[in-house]
Amino acid sequence: MINTLEKPKTISKKSQITEKKIIINVNSISKNGIKQKEKNPSTNTSNKISMNIKDYSKLSSFKSISDSIRPVYYICALQDDRLATCSFDHSIKIYDNVKYKLQQKIKCHKSHVVYITQLFDGRLLSCSRDCTMKLIKLTSDNSYKVEQTLNNYSNEVIKVIQLDNSKIISCSVDPIIKIFDLVQLTNKFQLENNLILYTNKVDSILDLKGVKELISASHKEKLVVFWKLNTYEKICSLNIECWERPCVLYELNNNFAAIGGNGIYIIQLKNHNITNVLQSNLTEYFYMLNDKTFLTIESYYSLRHYKVDKKRVILIGEIKEAHKKCIYSICQFKNGIIATADFGGLIKLWK
Repeated sequence: MINTLEKPKTISKKSQITEKKIIINVNSISKNGIKQKEKNPSTNTSNKISMNIKDYSKLSSFKSISDSIRPVYYICALQDDRLATCSFDHSIKIYDNVKYKLQQKIKCHKSHVVYITQLFDGRLLSCSRDCTMKLIKLTSDNSYKVEQTLNNYSNEVIKVIQLDNSKIISCSVDPIIKIFDLVQLTNKFQLENNLILYTNKVDSILDLKGVKELISASHKEKLVVFWKLNTYEKICSLNIECWERPCVLYELNNNFAAIGGNGIYIIQLKNHNITNVLQSNLTEYFYMLNDKTFLTIESYYSLRHYKVDKKRVILIGEIKEAHKKCIYSICQFKNGIIATADFGGLIKLWK
């Protein structure tokens, strides 16, 4: 248990160990996203697709939900396969896992809710432009209780993740990554560390379970940082000069991670080097599916399905014009059903 009188530690850029500067020249990338010297284009659909890989481009939409009159910023599948959404109207909505009807509307923020995740104990943690995170307990009678408000921020909170040791790590428009520990006595979170690794907005953060490291990214600073899981000591950083858009991070397997920015970058975790680049019209957002393949947003309205095979990125198929408005978020349920949400507040379910 943490001493509640202890001040949170601050780890600054002075603790940096080493830095790798990798400059990706956009002109050296062909339309299919692979450096021109490569013999086999990675997005060639003539490549043989493993029989156990489902082609999600052949899905059809079976239900539409009008969630909000304005953007649904993020959607996620809860542990019991219910759908949770957060949107422009300052609310969090919960839909049942049978007919996907609205069960619960949570309105506890004063501004847009941009991200939500479910903790191991079932509680929700939401991030908002009101500069707070809310710890929310759902009850059996479809009501809720805000158990804690984390207001340690001076700007929009973008994302939060939970580590296996129950600590949570958040990133925000502030260039500070904040680490909170779970105090067992109160079952609430307390600020433990401030990591100052950037001078600009931090877009995303990820726990790399296979190598016991953390990775964070800032598209404005064009910088990816790897750091040790337990000591929060910086290992190295990658400078990717062609980044233009906010980024997302996923761990493909124990050997590779993927970063979505102005393209999708495949990074080998052993040496922290970029092995492949997939160039696309809009790959600032992509979603890792249950089978470790992924969907990307293509030209705002369409979806593309890819797999990574022996350092190559292979196109499996495409759902053209999946939405009429810009797609903002994707999630998948345990039963394989896909949900997509757009700028107009429309959610579509696919199977």
